[in-house]
Amino acid sequence: MTKKTLLCHIFFCGSTVVLLGVPVVRAQAVPAATAPAPYQGFDVPDLRGNLTYAVSASETVTTGYNGGDGTATSTNISGDVAYLSRSETHPFSAVYSGGFLGSTSGYQPSTTFQNLSLSQVLKQKKWNFIVGDTVSYLPQSPTVGLSGIPGLGDLAIDPVQVGQGFGSGILTNYANRVSNFASATATRNLTGSTSIEGTGSYGIQRFLTDSVFALNSNQVTGSGGLNHRINARNTVAANYSYSRFTYVDEPYTFNTNGLSFEYVRSFTPRLIMDASIGPQWNAGTTFSSTSLSVAGSLFFSYVREKTSMSLGYTRGTNNGSGVVPGALSDSIGFSARRMLNRAWGAAGSVSYAHSSSLANVTTTPFSIDAVVASGQLSRQLSRSFSAFGSYTIQRQTTQGIVASSSNAFSGLSQTFGFGVTYSPGQIRLGR
Repeated sequence: MTKKTLLCHIFFCGSTVVLLGVPVVRAQAVPAATAPAPYQGFDVPDLRGNLTYAVSASETVTTGYNGGDGTATSTNISGDVAYLSRSETHPFSAVYSGGFLGSTSGYQPSTTFQNLSLSQVLKQKKWNFIVGDTVSYLPQSPTVGLSGIPGLGDLAIDPVQVGQGFGSGILTNYANRVSNFASATATRNLTGSTSIEGTGSYGIQRFLTDSVFALNSNQVTGSGGLNHRINARNTVAANYSYSRFTYVDEPYTFNTNGLSFEYVRSFTPRLIMDASIGPQWNAGTTFSSTSLSVAGSLFFSYVREKTSMSLGYTRGTNNGSGVVPGALSDSIGFSARRMLNRAWGAAGSVSYAHSSSLANVTTTPFSIDAVVASGQLSRQLSRSFSAFGSYTIQRQTTQGIVASSSNAFSGLSQTFGFGVTYSPGQIRLGR
């Protein structure tokens, strides 16, 4: 099983929890070589059989709400829970993030948000099975932190992804949506260093806000390939993938076929690289003919005792984020967190995504550029309490589509957040 497979699931590597981020707009995490650097507030468990949780109270102020001139304020209560089972052969993991955003202005309604990701690993003699599912209810496009909502104090925790995901490369205005993505992977060891692998997944995205512009979509993906471990530091793989995108009550459909060649290199136990590239063919109801593009990714992960950093780039097709019927997105993201001393910690992320229409489509061409940057500073108040302050900026420009006649965000928005978090640390469950 290559590191690329790890990018598609929540589970552990040795005794270390691996939490993986969603690509494109959100800064992508790569497999951690060691446990992530410690941080105040909520963190995921790094020992089997442990549970962690946190409760936060925060206040957020957002200027340029929905790309307009208004300023929205809210008082928020949020919580996070993560669990890693004791089993070494059949580990189970769960990560939850949710809460209530209480509006104190007339620019945004009060709402809740929920995120839940589950993963189960089953190991047999020559077979490994991984089943994962992630479901979320959000009032906006996910942007930063575990929750996907800026200003809640969880910027230091990477978001969780199961499977390929939806490629949220385009930001939307306020629009409640539900998404669910389920994935299953089977790996068969042929020799001590060679294995074959197959993955199937199914995802849906539904917008609940009454908007005629939002596109509800379904996504089915299947892939298979051969992995070979050259030595302790080098692994190669070749994969084939197929995806089908459909849209509810719309005539749009398109298929994607792709080949990719992957190389994973562990330069040191702290620095890992995962690179893949290959051709991708797209065809569908809005295509005049089959189009050919290049898809790929490049990820770096660097972890030290007090510092964690990741840098990632992805290129490929996606469902269009509910704004357009399919898009080709190039995105790059960087995230880092560091303990400055015993009391202070810092975290930050920045990402850029360029989404454009696929080649040979008969619909109106478009181009959308999105930038999201965020920073957070935390201070330990006591053993279980910490305080934080954060700042997030989002900017998106659109060409070829009119923001007022779609649910695309257009303009500049800034979010200031501050609050207090209670987190008692890791709790051992059972003996």
